[in-house]
Amino acid sequence: MNGRLESESLVVLKTVRTVSDVLTRLIWIYAITLGVVLTVLVFLQVVMRYAFSSGIPWVNELSQYLAIWMLLPLAAVLIREDDHIKISVLVDRFSAATIHRIAVGELLAIFLFGVGFTYAGSIYAFESGFRSVSPSLGIDMFWIYIVLPISGVLFCFFSLVRAVEILLEDEAEAPTETERAAEITLGENGE
Repeated sequence: MNGRLESESLVVLKTVRTVSDVLTRLIWIYAITLGVVLTVLVFLQVVMRYAFSSGIPWVNELSQYLAIWMLLPLAAVLIREDDHIKISVLVDRFSAATIHRIAVGELLAIFLFGVGFTYAGSIYAFESGFRSVSPSLGIDMFWIYIVLPISGVLFCFFSLVRAVEILLEDEAEAPTETERAAEITLGENGE
């Protein structure tokens, strides 16, 4: 019975990791696409203003919305990839077991933030979104605000996935933040 439960847990874990990896790739593709569109729109606006002394009225508004729609889901991916900015001078001085506990505690806090973000974002999107219209684009603000609860759900999902990975990771093999920074800066071989 215990062996069967363990093998079922491994299947579930592999499935969740696969879903997480696919979702991460899709969000990166999505964010890069929005980033390219945003860059083209802003460049077009600059050219229009300087070359023709008149910009396109809806570009500024759309640029703001695209930036929000690009960055909030991407923030969730950075939780999954553990790539947010950290100051780890104090944390790296602890034992590996303590570092693991701190990391899981951080992810629990992020999960709770995600729950609150989802709840508050849902209320805001549904209560305020249908009562207001964007000035230049003329669309319901609901379509702009709905990114809040979507991102909150992503925060929750990715923080849980990362926490499970940390809990299953061998503490002795887990690199400290300083070691990860050295790998990024110097490359995998330390050159």
